Amino acid sequence: MIEVGSIVQYIALIARSGLGFNEQPPHTQRTTTLTQRIINTPNAPAAVGAYNQGKQIGSFLQLSGQLAIDPATGNIMKAGIAEQTKQSLSQLSTLLADAGASWHDVLITRVYLASDDDFDEFDKAYSGSVPQPYPARVTVGAQLAPGALVEIGALAIVPA
Repeated sequence: MIEVGSIVQYIALIARSGLGFNEQPPHTQRTTTLTQRIINTPNAPAAVGAYNQGKQIGSFLQLSGQLAIDPATGNIMKAGIAEQTKQSLSQLSTLLADAGASWHDVLITRVYLASDDDFDEFDKAYSGSVPQPYPARVTVGAQLAPGALVEIGALAIVPA
C-alpha cells in the first residue's frame, strides 16, 4: 500500500524536476522492444478525430469503437438497433481481418447503447453475428453521436 507521504514526496520531486506529471525522469523512462503498428485501412470507416481505427502493441490489438456507418453515404446509418449492430460488427470484422485476426482472437468487446431499452434486440443481433465462444463483453448505456444507437470496440490478441 502506498502511503500518502510517499505520494506527496513524489509530487514534490516532480515539481522540483521541471517535468510534467505525464513525463518520467530519464532514468525511469520505459523502453519497449514490442512492435507497434497503427491499424489504418480504407476498408472500414476512417477515424473522425484524434484517434486511429486501431493500434497493436506486441500481440495486443485494440480496435476503436465503431458506429454503424453507411458505406454509401459515409454517415451514421438511419436504421434500427439490429441493423446498426450488424453494421458495427461488420466494420470490426473488417478491421480484425486487415490486422490478421478474427473474432476467435477477440478477448472482450465494449458496447455502448444509446438506450438500455434496446438491449434485448441488440443482444439478439450480436449473438447472431459474433461466433461462439463469445468474447467477454461490457455493455453500458451512453450518450452517442446523433442518430447512433450503438458503438462497439474490441480488444484482441493477434496470432503470431
